[in-house]
Amino acid sequence: MRIKNPGLTVILSAVILAAAGVFFRDFNYTIAGFFISGILLLNYHYILLNLKRAALAAEINRSLDKKFVRRGEVVEISASVTVPGDYPFDITAEDVIPAGTEMFTGSNTCEIKGSGSVRYNVTCLAHGSISPAGIRLNLGGFFFSAGILIPEGGRDDITVFPSLKFSDAKSRLFGGKEVDRILPIKGSGIRDFREYTYTDDMRSIDWKVSAKQGKLFIREYTGIEGEGDMFIVDLPDVEEYGRDIEPLKGVVGSVISSGDYRDKVLVRISGCNLVGIRRIRSGAVPVKNILNDIGPSVRDVHMYRYRTGNIRGDLTDRYSEVKSAFSGYERAYSFEEEIFAIFEKNNPGGIKIMTGGTGDLSHIGVIAKAASKRGIKTHCCIPKDVGFEENLRNLRQFKFDILEAL
Repeated sequence: MRIKNPGLTVILSAVILAAAGVFFRDFNYTIAGFFISGILLLNYHYILLNLKRAALAAEINRSLDKKFVRRGEVVEISASVTVPGDYPFDITAEDVIPAGTEMFTGSNTCEIKGSGSVRYNVTCLAHGSISPAGIRLNLGGFFFSAGILIPEGGRDDITVFPSLKFSDAKSRLFGGKEVDRILPIKGSGIRDFREYTYTDDMRSIDWKVSAKQGKLFIREYTGIEGEGDMFIVDLPDVEEYGRDIEPLKGVVGSVISSGDYRDKVLVRISGCNLVGIRRIRSGAVPVKNILNDIGPSVRDVHMYRYRTGNIRGDLTDRYSEVKSAFSGYERAYSFEEEIFAIFEKNNPGGIKIMTGGTGDLSHIGVIAKAASKRGIKTHCCIPKDVGFEENLRNLRQFKFDILEAL
C-alpha cells in the first residue's frame, strides 16, 4: 500500500485549527478543526475501500513475445487490465518493471476506464528466471492518492541464457544473486565463456558452469598482452592492385620471421572478401611456403560506400545506385559478423594487420573496431613504399595500438 502523506495532512489540519481556537479563545475553531479532520479521514478510508475493491475485481492478462532469450536481448511485454464497476476516482495502472531488466522503449503505465493496456520493451540484464513483479493500481482523489500492488509471482517467467556474442560489458555470465552488480564470474586469466562446439578442445570445458546452465560451456583464455596471436593480411585486388603484392609480401615475411609463428592463425582477406583461414601448426614450416598463400585476390564490395556499375545488366542508373548501396551495406554487416566469429573462435591476445594501405580501407576500420570491443591489441603494418606517409595518415583514424611502415 502506498499513500501520499494522509496522516500528516489530517494531523496538521487538526493541530492548526486547534491552535487557532486556543489563540483566539474560540473553541468553534477547535470543533471545526476536528470536523475537517474527520471529513479528510473518511475520504482517506473511502479511497482505500474503493482501491481494495478494484484490486479484488481486477483481471490481468499478460503476454510476452519471447520466453526464452539470451542476455542482452530485448523482450516485448504487454499486459491488459480490466477493472469492472464504477468508481468515483481516477484509476491508473503501472506494470512494475521486472527485477533484472531495464526499460528499453514504450510505456508501462496507462489509465483504467473499465480497461487499459500497456506495451513496452525491456532489456534482460542477467541470466536466469525473470518473473513479472505485478501490476500496481493507483487511485487518486482530491486530497489523497493510494496504490496497491497485485503480485503475479510465478506467471509468465522469462528464461534468460548467457549471451554468446563477443565479449563486452553485457555479454558475460552472472550469478543468480548478482542482478545489480555487474561482475563476471571468471577465474584468473579467463576472458569469457561460450557454448562448446565439436571443434573445441574438451579440456577447456568448464564443468561447473556447464552443470549450472545445462549445456556445455568452454573457457576462453586471454592471450599474452601485445603478442601477435593472429595475422590478418589484406590482399590487393587481382585486377587493379596486383602490382602491389611484392611490397606486401615483404611486410608479411618481415613480420612472420621476426618472432615465433608456431600455432598462429593466418587470415587472408581482400576488402570485405574472406579469402581463407590457416593455422600454422608448426614453426618448421618455411616462411616462403607461407608467402605462397599471399597473392592477389578478387576484392569484394566496399563497405559503407557504394559505387554505380556494380550491377550487371541493363538497369537504370538510379536503380543501380540503390541496389549497389543496399548490397554494400548488407555485405558490410556480414563481414563484421565474420570477423567477430573469427575472434570468438580463435580468441587472439593480439592481432597484426598487414595491408598495402591503398584504396578503400573501411574494412580495416571494422576489424580495428571489433578488436577494440574485445580488448584485443592491434598492430598494423604497411609497406614503406612511395606515398606511405599519406597511407599512415589515413590509417591513424582507426586508432591502432601500433601503426608502422616496414
